[in-house]
Amino acid sequence: MNFNQSFHRMLSVTRSGDWWNWKVPTLLASGYASIMMTGVKPGFDHLPGLLIVMAGLVIGAVFASVINDFFDIEDDLLAGKANRLSAFRSPIRKLILILVVLSGLFFGSFLIHGAMSRFFYIMAWISFAMYSAPPFRTKKRGPWGGIFDALGAGFFPTLFVVSSVSDMAGACFPWWYTTGVGAWSLTFGIRGILWHQYQDLQNDMAIGARTFATDYGTDHALATGVILLTLELAFFMVFMLPVTGLLIIWLLLCYGLYAWGVSKVLDIHQVVMYQSMPGEATYFPGTFYQTLWPYLLIIMMPAEPVLQIMLLIIHFLFFQADLRIHYYYIKRMVYAIPKVRSTLRKIRVGWSMSDRSA
Repeated sequence: MNFNQSFHRMLSVTRSGDWWNWKVPTLLASGYASIMMTGVKPGFDHLPGLLIVMAGLVIGAVFASVINDFFDIEDDLLAGKANRLSAFRSPIRKLILILVVLSGLFFGSFLIHGAMSRFFYIMAWISFAMYSAPPFRTKKRGPWGGIFDALGAGFFPTLFVVSSVSDMAGACFPWWYTTGVGAWSLTFGIRGILWHQYQDLQNDMAIGARTFATDYGTDHALATGVILLTLELAFFMVFMLPVTGLLIIWLLLCYGLYAWGVSKVLDIHQVVMYQSMPGEATYFPGTFYQTLWPYLLIIMMPAEPVLQIMLLIIHFLFFQADLRIHYYYIKRMVYAIPKVRSTLRKIRVGWSMSDRSA
């Protein structure tokens, strides 16, 4: 095996495709909202602090992926699922886990300075350890799995970001702001993990794993998802309306209209938590959180132009997956208009004939 193959195999254990484009931008957006809440005008000198926070989120996400795969090898083998760590021998798997844990200890000890920021960061790691590792292994203990995953993937990382911004700006947030952010991230995280559990429902049933989805089935899944989404958006508005005003509601309504168009024109289902019908689907309101919300806040932030430009570049270069998906959605929707399709065909025929004559 050459170096390139070895590097890519090592990189695959991070499972970055599962979280890089989908979770990191949302967590960063909670930081941008918090910056705006402080009333401080951020400058280019704040960028290193934001990059350190992002690095902490990445290390934590890698830990969550590695420890989950480490203790899932036997279950994944029984269910016929891919497990990135299974390609390595047991000593190498242990070494990878130890190195990731040491990275987290280094980050938490030397790069996080605020006591509350360090507390939230450590609690995220503890939550994921209890989710994945025995003797707790809450992921196989029914509803507890959803709660601990949401704590480790959403609640504590979001509060780590908010607290880090508070440390950087030297500002304290009102209780209702922190409560709104925390409640939103928890409900959003619970809905997200239940979505994954329903995707894995057949595999989990096959190996006898206890999750919320296997315990409660699909009868009330849609209603549960709608209730969680309603709570999630209500908490979201609690902390976002004071930051952006009614603009955030208008943006969400515009996204809802776009999502409805994607569903009607392209027959792509908008999944709230459980996909009841087969076919192509997308998670609602994923793009709003992952792309529209961060870009809106970067543009609205009363920051130095250099910092705004750098943040826009970072998001465009590093978080492209969602943009690419919706570029193709929009392209397909445009092609679905008969007159547009007819005109484009005529143009293609004209170009083809001119090429032949040349």
